[in-house]
Order: sequence, then structure tokens, then C-alpha cells
Amino acid sequence: MKSREVQGSREIKVSVVIPVYNVAPYLRQCLDSVVNQTLRDVEIICVDDGSTDESPAILAEYAAKDPRVKVISREHTNAGAARNAGMSVATGEYLGFVDSDDWCDLTLFEKAYAKAKAHDADTVIWRYMTYDMRTGRDGSQNAFPRAVRDMKGAFGAADLRSGVFTAFNQAPWNRIVRTSLIRGKSIAFQEIERSNDVVFGCLATVESERMVVIDEPLYHYRTGMASNLQANNHRTPRSVFEAWKRLGAELLKRGKDGSFAVGFATAASNSLFYTLNSIKNVEAYQELWRLLKELYLSEPPFSELKTGNVLNEQTRVAIEHLRRASTPLEYLVLQSSYRQEIFSRVFWEKEAALRRLENAERALEETKRNRNGAPDGM
Repeated sequence: MKSREVQGSREIKVSVVIPVYNVAPYLRQCLDSVVNQTLRDVEIICVDDGSTDESPAILAEYAAKDPRVKVISREHTNAGAARNAGMSVATGEYLGFVDSDDWCDLTLFEKAYAKAKAHDADTVIWRYMTYDMRTGRDGSQNAFPRAVRDMKGAFGAADLRSGVFTAFNQAPWNRIVRTSLIRGKSIAFQEIERSNDVVFGCLATVESERMVVIDEPLYHYRTGMASNLQANNHRTPRSVFEAWKRLGAELLKRGKDGSFAVGFATAASNSLFYTLNSIKNVEAYQELWRLLKELYLSEPPFSELKTGNVLNEQTRVAIEHLRRASTPLEYLVLQSSYRQEIFSRVFWEKEAALRRLENAERALEETKRNRNGAPDGM
């Protein structure tokens, strides 16, 4: 059943949930980009997750000026729990999310809602642009894969095939999703420190029967902050592990593990081993390595994962090395040998290519000399 609530005489089309925690320097820019949306029929649910800076005062200021702004205050937990709290009171036909240190194009929700209605879509996904705090400039724009750009009209998760979990960033802020789908399929955020959106984003994708995209960068994602969780993997080594483990269990429970086996194997393994390789703290590295060792040896669907389903050679080899090694050190030695082998192969292939080029140049010069020295009439 689709949610309906009237603001005055208007139905709420999109509920925008904004988790807030100690983001006072960026919060006004974020809120301005949402309250000034060209789509007016929105409710703006700000969840203050126990902020200790000026964020609560800023939220109170905006709520006093705009009745569409609702503020929920709670003790500090994490962004996943805050988003769940916001979703629980949402009344809009669609759910959208904005992170409180980001901002969005003023036409975002009008374009997304119009696209959703035109295609009767469960989910509408748009592109985004990064903003680098270190340079003070806009950075790269993400792009949809060619297969997505070539889609005509709405498509389902099965149409994405092996790219089901990698075709889009699975963050919640690059999409709106039908509220009735989220509630009907019992989709929620994990209440963990980071990667709490993996399960939500991936399940929303596989449970959506009709998806459409907007091929425009309509969201600004702030990067380059020292407090960014991605820059502090060593402090929460379990989070990424818990996220992909939970998603695997959910796919099994929902009977979707077979349909999306290759997509899951690729996305999960790439993420897990990328995180492992990015950790510089010895204790955190050892902890995550041991968790992955147990996961890939004894817990479905990871223990049943065929490395051939992973569409990345380096990740395939990493899984094989993990299964072979008995200690983190042995794993590192195997990985180092593999990287050295790759380096050596690339080096000698490059050397061979240079030799072939030099030989071809010498042959060409020889041919020119022979022609120049040939007698007249030849």
C-alpha cells in the first residue's frame, strides 16, 4: 500500500531523510539544497544522531521557518540507525536520502519523481559529482556503464546480469525508492559504524522490478575529509565484513543467491579484499584476515563461491591465496609473489615489445638504404 499524507491540500511525493551528526560547517548548504527543491511536495526528516556541535540549533532554525522540516533527536549511534528512524516516520510515496555534509541540485527530486511516475518505477537512480575538500573544486562525475545507458525505458535487476551490484554506487543518496517496496520487502539499513548502506542499496536493487536512470549528475558528494570513514578503515575493520556477510545471508533467505551469484561474488569479494589491502594497522589487518578466512572456508554463500565467478583476476587470486594460507604472513608472501610475477611478466612483455619495435625500425632503415643505393632502372 502506497503511503499518502497531505500537507495542506497536497500529497507528499518524496520523503527526504537526512541523518545529522556534528556537521555544522556543511549543514546549511545541505538543508538549503533540500528546502529549495523545485518539487515542493516533500517532507524533510532530519535525524539528529546525538550531535554535540551547533547542528541541533541549525536544525531547529530551519524547522521553525519551514513546516516541511521535521526533526528527530536521538542518542548517538550511527548513520544506519538514524536513517532507519527517519524511514519509520516517512509518509511520502517515495523515499530519498541526502547525507548532511553533501548537497543536491535544486531540480533533483522533481526530475526523479517525474521519471518515476512516467515509468511506474520502483527505483530511480541518478549520477553524482564529487567535491574535493582539499582542492575546493568539483572533481569527477561518475558515469553509468554502457549497458545501462543503452537501456530503453525501465529495466529489472536481472537485466544488469553480473553488474547487478557494481553498475551503480549502492549508496542511498543516488536514488529514490518506492516506500511501499521498502516496507513490503522489509529492507532496512544495518546499524553498524560504516558500510551500513550495502544491504539496503543492494536489496533495493534486486527487489525492484522496474528501475530507470537519469543520466545527469544531480548530487554533490563531499570527499577529502579527515573524518571520512573510508579514510579510517583500520578503526572499523569488521564493518565491511559484516555488511557483505549479511547481504549474502539475505540473498540466500530471499532465494536470490543463484540469480545474482556472479554479481554478488564479484562485488563482495572486490570490496572485502580492497578493504583488507587498504588497512595499514597490523592488528586490524590480522583481525579482518581471520574473519575473511573463516568466511570463505565455512560460511555459505562465500564457502561455496567459485573463484571463476569473480570478474577480477587479482581478487580471484587473493581468494585462492586466502584459502591456501594458514597465517596472515603466509598470505602476504603468496600475494607478494603473485604481484612480483605480474610485475615481471609486464616488464618482460614491455621489453619484448621494445625489441620488436627496434627490429622493425632497423629493418625499415635497411630497406631505405637498399632502395637509395639501387642502380638506375632497377
